Amino acid sequence: MRMTEKMTIPTVSVIVPNYNHEKYLGERMASILAQTFSDFEIIILDDCSTDDSRKIIESYRMNPKISKIIYNDKNSGNPFLQWEKGVNQASGEFIWIAESDDVCTPDLIETLIKPLQEDSGCVISYCRSTLTDENGNKIGHHILQKKDDSGFKMEGRKFLKERMIEGNAILNASAVLFRKSAFENISREFLEYKYLGDIIVWSEIASKGYVCYCAREMNLYRQHSKSQTATGKNAENRLLHIQESRRRYDYFLKRRIMGKWHFRIMEIGILSYSLSLAESEIETQCIKKTFDWKLLWPIVIAKLLKDKIFHRNKIYRVDEIVRC
Repeated sequence: MRMTEKMTIPTVSVIVPNYNHEKYLGERMASILAQTFSDFEIIILDDCSTDDSRKIIESYRMNPKISKIIYNDKNSGNPFLQWEKGVNQASGEFIWIAESDDVCTPDLIETLIKPLQEDSGCVISYCRSTLTDENGNKIGHHILQKKDDSGFKMEGRKFLKERMIEGNAILNASAVLFRKSAFENISREFLEYKYLGDIIVWSEIASKGYVCYCAREMNLYRQHSKSQTATGKNAENRLLHIQESRRRYDYFLKRRIMGKWHFRIMEIGILSYSLSLAESEIETQCIKKTFDWKLLWPIVIAKLLKDKIFHRNKIYRVDEIVRC
């Protein structure tokens, strides 16, 4: 570990998990090193990349901000294993998981650390994200953040009920600073997810205190063909995504973040959305088998008497959905 110049523990640990992002890694590192808040270390984790990521990573080895570089001999197959490894290696009081394909403004750490330092009850501080294409051109905001035009400080369980049930309002880790001590004793259930483990992480941490949100656009969230979001678009991964979506509602139900009625209604929503994406009859049948119709059918009758479910300009009749 290279901390001889300061001989002090950094306030922030910046974890950079990378897998085959050679195209974006240099820009990401430049945006981290340009931060106006300078008391941080950088931990780079490479998950056995097959591109030239190692060459780029090694070019930063002698930078005084780099405390650790760790290469996996075998791909973990799960980005959240890398998250945990990074936090376990971190020395700082606060953690920033700076995804290797994203970019940020120079004042991200300086801005997000303020509520964490001013209030020990604040466990998550995050900002608004702007979506960009693979070349960095801005393409808009995610629908889950369009309503959040002003900042807020919210009790954790209230935040989960109002911002996390219908979707992940935080969007991606690059927009977040969180308190390391709040992470250390959370449930490791998030490690069982491939796509939605971040929702479990944020939910576990948020339950321990307050969540603070800054409405300024400081995180540039890149959308491209190699992103975790994009890799979930084939049939097999779509089904896994559906299963994880249902499982996260089980998580909220068990912790009384949502009620049973709301849980079943959300299942109907997942089902309708999933069927709209299905590209074959086999995939459709696999999706249907994922759901427990004995439990869903009463909700269909009670709440969908209009006999139709609408989603993405496509209409499903209830009898079409339940015909298994």
